[in-house]
Amino acid sequence: MFEKLVALETGLWSEFGFRSLSLFDPYYRLGDDYWTSPIWMNINYLIWLSLHKHEATENVELKAKLQAAREELRQNLERLLVS
Repeated sequence: MFEKLVALETGLWSEFGFRSLSLFDPYYRLGDDYWTSPIWMNINYLIWLSLHKHEATENVELKAKLQAAREELRQNLERLLVS
């Protein structure tokens, strides 16, 4: 699940959050940077919100992973906004 999203093979995860398209997608940064730009805050917010929603699980190990992932994503998005 989250491990697959942040895996280097997907090309989605970055130090600033999730890219809107994989680095390996042929449309990534091709021409217009409107929907193919590197990071879109709205996509990252929806992922962050989903991680938060699923933290209600009873599985303690999964809950810890989701909390850590949400916190790391939050830090990456703060880095995006500050840079």
